[in-house]
Amino acid sequence: MESVKRLTDVGVRSGKPRLTGLTRVAILLAALIGLMIALGYPLWQNQSVQAAACQSNGTGGGVWSSAASWQGCGGVAPTAADSVAILSGDTITLDADPTVLTIDVQNGGILTNNGVAHTLTLAGTSGTLFTLGASGTFTPSTFISVVMNPDAAVTLTSGTITFYNLTLSPTITLARTYTFGSGALTINGDFMIRNSQFGIIAKSRQTGDII
Repeated sequence: MESVKRLTDVGVRSGKPRLTGLTRVAILLAALIGLMIALGYPLWQNQSVQAAACQSNGTGGGVWSSAASWQGCGGVAPTAADSVAILSGDTITLDADPTVLTIDVQNGGILTNNGVAHTLTLAGTSGTLFTLGASGTFTPSTFISVVMNPDAAVTLTSGTITFYNLTLSPTITLARTYTFGSGALTINGDFMIRNSQFGIIAKSRQTGDII
């Protein structure tokens, strides 16, 4: 009788296993995980907020403001949460005043103006804010102004780039460094450094300044 009692204590009666509460939970969890895997749910996806990876559509591009000019942007034009890439073979025409984290005009990609003054604002806190590939093209003419207002130590540019107006408006913090990357920069309009606390710190209006 003692042996029967002990078997009963661990959940066995008449030779048939009895599921304890914890066992039932484990089976239900296993079934749920199996279902999620079968449905393709990313069980171990990093749930922290990540910058979206917007790219031009790969079929020729279009105007910036059109969702059809982009892929991977959630069905809309790039937003302030996006890092943007313009792919080879695509031409994106700036027809708005967007804010994005970073922009990468890749080899063979083109970012150009529509003949109307617009401002592109870059507010990333990591990576390089403006990258121009060796065979990428950026044609601001006298219409596209670029504003960089990072709140972190970042690399501002990479590549040989000609800007029209370029404004640096960073958050100034003790011991924080902002760096221009490889490649010469030419400023054909205004080059300004300003801060919300101190106002305009430096400004140059000499056409063709090279940094």
